Amino acid sequence: MGNHDYWLSYMENGKFCPKYGDPKELQFLFFNKLKEKPFSHKVINDYHFINWGSEDGTDDPNRNIDWIESQIKIALEDDKSKPIFVTTHYAAEGTVYGSNDWGTKSIKTIFKKYPNIIHFSGHSHFSLIDERSIWQKEFTSIQTQSVSYIELDKGFENGPYPCDEYGSIQEAGRNFMGLIMNVNQSQVEIERISLEKEKLYGEPWIIELPCDTNNFKYTLDKRIKERNKPKFIIENEDDKKIIFEKDEKIKNGIAFKFKAAYHENFIHTYKMQLINDKNEVNEKLYCSDFYLLPEDRKKVLRFKLKLEGILPGVYKVKIFAIESFGKQSDNFLEGELKI
Repeated sequence: MGNHDYWLSYMENGKFCPKYGDPKELQFLFFNKLKEKPFSHKVINDYHFINWGSEDGTDDPNRNIDWIESQIKIALEDDKSKPIFVTTHYAAEGTVYGSNDWGTKSIKTIFKKYPNIIHFSGHSHFSLIDERSIWQKEFTSIQTQSVSYIELDKGFENGPYPCDEYGSIQEAGRNFMGLIMNVNQSQVEIERISLEKEKLYGEPWIIELPCDTNNFKYTLDKRIKERNKPKFIIENEDDKKIIFEKDEKIKNGIAFKFKAAYHENFIHTYKMQLINDKNEVNEKLYCSDFYLLPEDRKKVLRFKLKLEGILPGVYKVKIFAIESFGKQSDNFLEGELKI
């Protein structure tokens, strides 16, 4: 159970206005309709699966600490060498992709004591395409995206929901993804699948058993060290160009387009710098269409540049590419814009 399961009313006078119902009544309704308890512990083929539901719809609702501690203890007493699979609606803050915006503190406080835990969470709607969707340090955490719509990080000119240069939310409902987990005595293998295309994506995530923090592959430090910087492939003069164009359909701005950069995984962000004659820099961030499968991503990207707050003048424009762990391209595209 999560926040939406505790909300009774959504819209009033055209505005989103959630109202909380009685938690106990809604937990009963949840069980009555889904035949699944908000708090449960099942043993399937000798593996423990714990469902730690939220107590209400607030921002940090996993507060029944004694209960989850007791359930983890039961699993460990049964077999200390096996993973313990725990599902929550919310992510543990500071773990998987999306958890900094949408995670809660209480979950991590408990789980960091147990390297056996493999934790699955939802809530954020962030894309499973991003390799930060699996995290390891004291335990293992994995986020599960959504089958409804995709959401982006905060701070993008074209966010938080994927949309085109006209502001139309055209792609936020595309490429629903899920996970397939295969468990045996030596490892847990987790594969990502595009439910839209019915095909697997990327390399499987492998968690060696028994769980040992010294053998964790998906720690932040290891993955940053392994990453290469993205780059723009420049084969001719046109590949260097940033093209600005007026478009009557675009209000309070202009469109610009350029050739997509390259990275063996994907480009997450494009950073635009507007540099005036005083060498002052105005930076804008644009999220790429990485959340689509590789064959569906655009080879030429087109975004809207909002002109509010940009004074008239001549600007040098640079565009850098950034991959999902933050490494930035050394080379960049360069152009000139007169406003």
